[in-house]
Amino acid sequence: MPTQILEYPLLNPWQHFTIYATHNRYIVVAMNKNRSKCRILKIDRMDQKELSIIEDQHEYSHSELRQLLGTIEISNSRVGGFSKTIHCHGIIGFIKFLEGYYMLVITRRSQVARIGYHRIYKIDETLMLSITNEDIKKPHPDESKYLRALQNLDLTNGFYFSYTYDLTHTLQFNFMPQNSQINGENHTENDCLGTRYQPTWKFVWNEYLQEPLRTQVHPRWLLFIVHGVILQYNLNVFCRSIYLTLICRRSQRFSGTRFLKRGGNCKGYVANEVETEQIVHDASLSSLGKSRFTSYVQLRGSVPAFWSQDPKQVPKPPIMIDMNDPTYVVASQHFRQLFYRYGTPILILNLVKKHEKKKQEHFLSEEFCSALDYIKQFIPDENNIQYLAFDMARANRSKQRRVMPKLDEIARRYVQQTGFFQNFPLLVNDKQYFYDRENAIKLTPYQTFFVQTGVARVNCVDCLDRTNTAMFAIAKCALGYQLFAMGLTDSPHLQEDSSVELVIKQLFEHSGDILAQQYAGSQLVHRIDTYKKQTPAWSTQSRDIVQTLSRYYSNTFSDAEKQHAMNLFLGIFQPKIGRAHFWELASDYHLHDPRLVTGYMSPHCTNIFGDDIWFSLPFSAEQVLKSRKDCLEVISVKNDDPLVDGFYEYYRPDELTVFEEKFEWHMDSTNKDIAYNYGNIREFTPFSIRDNKQRKTITSLGLMADVQQRALLPPSASSSTSSQNTNQDQSSDEDIFDDTDTDEENFKKQSQMSNKKSSKSKIINRSINDESNNSAMQIKRLLSTIFPTTNDVYGFYLDEPSTESLQCYEQYAKMARDACMPTSTPTSNKQQHLHDLSIASYQSVSSTSSFEIILPTINERTKMNSNNSSNNKENLCLCSNRSCQCLMNRLLRMKLFEYMNDV
Repeated sequence: MPTQILEYPLLNPWQHFTIYATHNRYIVVAMNKNRSKCRILKIDRMDQKELSIIEDQHEYSHSELRQLLGTIEISNSRVGGFSKTIHCHGIIGFIKFLEGYYMLVITRRSQVARIGYHRIYKIDETLMLSITNEDIKKPHPDESKYLRALQNLDLTNGFYFSYTYDLTHTLQFNFMPQNSQINGENHTENDCLGTRYQPTWKFVWNEYLQEPLRTQVHPRWLLFIVHGVILQYNLNVFCRSIYLTLICRRSQRFSGTRFLKRGGNCKGYVANEVETEQIVHDASLSSLGKSRFTSYVQLRGSVPAFWSQDPKQVPKPPIMIDMNDPTYVVASQHFRQLFYRYGTPILILNLVKKHEKKKQEHFLSEEFCSALDYIKQFIPDENNIQYLAFDMARANRSKQRRVMPKLDEIARRYVQQTGFFQNFPLLVNDKQYFYDRENAIKLTPYQTFFVQTGVARVNCVDCLDRTNTAMFAIAKCALGYQLFAMGLTDSPHLQEDSSVELVIKQLFEHSGDILAQQYAGSQLVHRIDTYKKQTPAWSTQSRDIVQTLSRYYSNTFSDAEKQHAMNLFLGIFQPKIGRAHFWELASDYHLHDPRLVTGYMSPHCTNIFGDDIWFSLPFSAEQVLKSRKDCLEVISVKNDDPLVDGFYEYYRPDELTVFEEKFEWHMDSTNKDIAYNYGNIREFTPFSIRDNKQRKTITSLGLMADVQQRALLPPSASSSTSSQNTNQDQSSDEDIFDDTDTDEENFKKQSQMSNKKSSKSKIINRSINDESNNSAMQIKRLLSTIFPTTNDVYGFYLDEPSTESLQCYEQYAKMARDACMPTSTPTSNKQQHLHDLSIASYQSVSSTSSFEIILPTINERTKMNSNNSSNNKENLCLCSNRSCQCLMNRLLRMKLFEYMNDV
């Protein structure tokens, strides 16, 4: 029996970088988080053609580093000098144009998510430094054009990185240990290995920029960035933080803009390929080994075929099949990648139109079906690939309008076949876990986990609007099963109009807007509510026109420049002296065609699986064949080694922590809905249905200024929109069963609706008058709902505080308030300043006080310490403010309880 090896992910210690410049070199100093250990890189600036990087193998302490930098400064004082250039948070990589190399660094970052003790950052600002010294640089007239072209790629829009977590792999892969049988090495039971695996290069956007570093420095200097969207939300369940994280990874293979990149290439890479992973974990424990984690993965991507659209033929270019491929090399290689990464089954949901007056999208469906029929001949089981076509646009135009119910049915079928990943055993036995056949789900055990096998692949033409709505339906279904598996709900079905359903919808709409902006140049045109029919068509028509015009402008004028910037950043086009520039090329199609690269070998026409995939099914071959060969670094460590100790890396027990500066303090949470979405405070969970009547009551009363914003209602239209929503619900329910509407019937319906609106407006006016008259009673009912009495909660009443106790509280609060008030006394006259403070403290007590305040005597020791007290004035004021707030909050709470007892 193979020995179980304890495996820990290696943490990247270098998180702070300082770059110093001399005449001959750049000196990059990398420091760990507490700046106690340092490493040095030396970059040669005297060679314009080649990049020479030397890594100092010695690890310096802080004192040794200061001594070394002082020596370098003295030695370079006569030759060019020594100066600190910039402080940064990471090296993106190096890129070469016609005048030499440039270094791209991250100068500003912000945390956007946390997975266990792993922090995930977004790039907020970058800087490019020229490596070559100006004294030896040979200028080129076209260098500025390449620099301007690269600036068209905004690195602050959707680029993320992490020092400790591999964002290019799924959570399931990161949890899986190595296959010890493949390694063929003997280990004892107490062996602990620290490992850093190679990333999935398809999702590493700085792969080309990191090539000079990978061959010359240690892997700990490498920082891999991904492109896409990362969002996180806190589902607070009775003060228990459950984090919902959405990670969308965009592939850098065959990447580009909307009309310039369609279909795929002969290596199986397709346009607009985005892997979406939703992670639900219990954030009350930061350890990955002890906390509960679940994840679900799905995929979007263009139809795998040789097809394109000419952007010059606007507004809707015709779809053209560029090449007749009898072996369907694009589709076969694409599905081989899916089998290798996800296992089986591959569930395809094709959302392109099937019924059109003039066939356009229908050509893609025919090509897709032909490719699948060819591929199924060479796989062992036809169920390994399941194809389903759903004309979503036609269903949305029909009178039944049952788009979302159909998508929910498809989503449940897909999630039940693939399952999801969880790192903990079943909370109850199998019979109770999913209590009927309708909710039965495929549970695939692997070692000590339950894993997801297979993936749902969704596509339309653009893989934007329709695809985003379908993926939302699948994600919502999977989220219900994830929460049920963690023991947070009693059913895998999510309640409609609950907070958690609203959260997952907002996350997918936000991520869909960002992905559409990256690929098409505008936000989503058709949102999720468009297919839910919750908003009338006229209310979104103006917005749809604006987004359509934005896409048209972007596709016509700016997509070409953005495509050139991507080609430069990804190394698809590499400028060289004597070679044609990218603005001189008619197209970049040949740059993305691997068949034109020297050494290309065409794939096998029938051997789609291969031995590595065949013997791993239904599991992912990437997961089963995970071994030491896939590691960038493997070292022997102990449990408390700083390189693997994530607890110390995250919490920093020896450092002062300010809560207001923590990411978790400002994270969006469902606790914001407590004041206006629920009628009963004891039923407050993000899984219960929101009370719309309670929200209407609060918005009409205007108790809080930000209620309208949080409820997504304008302050002037809170009552009108509520009436419109009721009309929409009634009309939509009627239209579901009405298939034959004539013009006369529509006219009658419109007249009836107008009469209803007029009558309802009168009723609304009466209700507003009634609410204004009974506002006091509504406020009491609201307070009784939000603030229950002590008798309701604990079974006893609080006695009324005495007059002396209230005076005592007021005096303490006033003293704290006066102590932190700023004074106009100059700081130079410290003795008078202390005397004024004592007088102010004495005068702040009322004449009825039972306390006697003795004025302090000012001695020599007080004078010596006055400077320190003035320096700590801000901290004292902060503490005084907090103590004052605590006392006032206690008084307010007691008065509220007394008020509720009277009520």
